[in-house]
Amino acid sequence: MGVKAVVLVVSIPLLITSILCCLLPDTPKYLAASGDLDGARMVLKKMATENDQELPSGTLIILPTVRRGEVTDMFQADHQRHSIMLMLIYFTAGFVFYTGYAMTPFILEEGYCGLPKPKKHESCTFSSDTLSEAVIITASEVTLLPFTALLSENWGRLPTLRLISSFLLLASILLFWCLGPYVFLISLFVQRGSCQSLFNVLYLYTPELYPTYMRAVSCGVVMSCMTGGGLVSSFLVYTVGKGYSWKLLLGLITGCAVIVCVTTFLLEMETQGTYLPDMSMEVGACVPCKFVKKKIRKKIKRFQSRRHQQPLSDDDNSEDDSGETTAENEGQENTAEIDDRDDSARDNEDAIVENEGTGRENLARVNEA
Repeated sequence: MGVKAVVLVVSIPLLITSILCCLLPDTPKYLAASGDLDGARMVLKKMATENDQELPSGTLIILPTVRRGEVTDMFQADHQRHSIMLMLIYFTAGFVFYTGYAMTPFILEEGYCGLPKPKKHESCTFSSDTLSEAVIITASEVTLLPFTALLSENWGRLPTLRLISSFLLLASILLFWCLGPYVFLISLFVQRGSCQSLFNVLYLYTPELYPTYMRAVSCGVVMSCMTGGGLVSSFLVYTVGKGYSWKLLLGLITGCAVIVCVTTFLLEMETQGTYLPDMSMEVGACVPCKFVKKKIRKKIKRFQSRRHQQPLSDDDNSEDDSGETTAENEGQENTAEIDDRDDSARDNEDAIVENEGTGRENLARVNEA
């Protein structure tokens, strides 16, 4: 096969992806924000039909515009620590991943670490045996995918990340020590699969870590660090590895694997099964409504019980007229004050109930979008 045939085969998945993208509908949120409420309603109905659900009754409205996330929001007090750590993980893991991709054919072709040096045709850069072994090593990315999905859903995101990063570090150390050809090939297989599995879990963990209003910006910035690691690796593979020493390049890979492993163990926030923070504070304001509503109800009951207290006994009526007048006036004032508090509490309760209903409607619309 020539170069043109290879390029043609590689272009087929891109063509299929382009066709499928044309069949995807726009999101209801985008359609609603663009003023196309009918289109947004049709997409929501289609989503409900495909999921065997019914749309809630009501009128679809456009939510008020809220502030969009910015890059500086990633480095606020609430997100600064894990943003920096995720950027470091993506950069170092990207360096390990793309360096392994680029160096594997050269290492196999040169017979590094006792590997048998294959015979190749003079016009070929790599032999068929080298390419076959590279394909087998690359297959580890697909082989470990089911195990990664199973662990991340049943064990959690953080434990899975820590386990995979530990395997990545172990495989990198074995590659650096070069304990024999078979151990070296197995380590290449485990390293490639562990690195790809690490990215698969990170793709789940990163969006769940940020609130909606800044999720797109944060994921874009953090995940772009992986590309930065790939750019550095493409330069070092030829200048350091092929031009100087593969041992030194494997040492750099091991150092990056150490950084990945340590940083994943420093992450503290588990995102599996947690509530995703929404983009609007108005929607989030309905969370404490039940608690406040209970407190107001208790106050109303206490005020009502004080209003309906038993009248004074006959012994108490033996006091002088001035005392009765004073007590009666105080009782009337207290009753008026209790009535005012009762009315105020009821007004607050009605306002909170109304806000709670509005918040739930907004939350339902945002979740549907």
